[in-house]
Amino acid sequence: MSIALTAALIAAPASAARAAAKGLTSSAKRLRPPPHGEDGEPGGAFAAPDGFPDAVFAADEQGRWRRWSHGELPGCEDRPCDDPTAWISTHVHLHDRVGALRAISECQNASRSATIQMRLVAAQADAPAADERWFELVCVPQQGRGGSPLTPVLAIVRDITAHKQAEAGLRAQLDDAHRASASKTRFLANMSHELRTPLNAIIGFSDILRSRAVPPGAEHKRAEYYDLIHQSGMHLLEVVNQILDVSKIEADKYDIRPEPTDVGALLASCVAMFGAQASQKGVDLAFEPAPDVPQIMADPGALRQVVINLIANAIKFTDSGGRVRAKLGRGEAGVEIAVADDGIGIAAQDIPVLCNPFFQAGGPNERCSEGLGLGLSIVVGLVDLHGGAMAIESEPGVGTTVRVTLPAAPAPARPVPGEDIATVVALPATPEDRQAGSLARASRAG
Repeated sequence: MSIALTAALIAAPASAARAAAKGLTSSAKRLRPPPHGEDGEPGGAFAAPDGFPDAVFAADEQGRWRRWSHGELPGCEDRPCDDPTAWISTHVHLHDRVGALRAISECQNASRSATIQMRLVAAQADAPAADERWFELVCVPQQGRGGSPLTPVLAIVRDITAHKQAEAGLRAQLDDAHRASASKTRFLANMSHELRTPLNAIIGFSDILRSRAVPPGAEHKRAEYYDLIHQSGMHLLEVVNQILDVSKIEADKYDIRPEPTDVGALLASCVAMFGAQASQKGVDLAFEPAPDVPQIMADPGALRQVVINLIANAIKFTDSGGRVRAKLGRGEAGVEIAVADDGIGIAAQDIPVLCNPFFQAGGPNERCSEGLGLGLSIVVGLVDLHGGAMAIESEPGVGTTVRVTLPAAPAPARPVPGEDIATVVALPATPEDRQAGSLARASRAG
């Protein structure tokens, strides 16, 4: 739903309420209080039709109130409620009570129409805001007989809780739309950077090679340029694969193929894969296995991607001299994988939305690394497909621990509607495998 459409829908309940109040006011101006008796007391009560939803009260020139209709007014089910000021003083929330009483007073003393929205006192002090009941008070001056200090008044009280709840729901949708728009903006900004940087490298170094600008005897430079072009191309492939993975996971079209998996061996190989990168950054990376951890039924490729994303994040956000530990233990019904670091940590307000696609913790000036913000979103999706769960514990300046619990066997596969929307190209683990895979795909394409 677009932001403009949501904003228009938010205005609809309020507009409907204003239109209803205007209609009530017009009707009230045509109404007249019941005839007065010889002693000046108001006459008989107004006979409201069955099911009339609004409470209607009339006051004469002496300020004496008479109920015309109780409607659906809380607190008036088993007792007379002839005076709306008494009902307001008892049932209306303190913050709205003064405004409602002032509206009635100004209508009586200054012949001024007024419309006030007011909340009722909650039945329980700790009741959530969603359970609040809202009413609207419409005060309309009436034509009197003259010579009296007060103006006759017609007061109408209507339940507008449904309108308020609809408005609150639409406002929540508008907030979600704003957040989605901001997320899209961040994604486009990050994506442009993630694509532009490797593309510039590919184009720049390939232009150097095409123009034969490498002098004779500098063949090592030529090999270096080839390596940089290859690395940039693989980075682009990884970016595209991440986007396709997220798309397939969110569309429930990511197919896992469980098989008996030795999680300890898989975790050890992932740690070894990042050994050189961690050493280059000055991060102490180690694997801490537990004895007698059973094999589980899992998709090795998907599980490897989960571990790779967690370790990569831990190294990325840990400064030189820090530690990253990949731990494996037995869970209640399977295994538990934990990746802990003593890096920069995560603010408490960011943790609930950290796994949203394209979200990156901290402001633009606080981030120390690049990326699309898709890694944890992919982790959560793949863990969920295995019937597992992920939890994050973090404190700024102290570090972060991400725990993944996996059952011995994944839940039955969910039915997948429709056809695949994309084909994911899996990234092999090593540069040699990647190159071989690329050649094989090119050969098949040919």
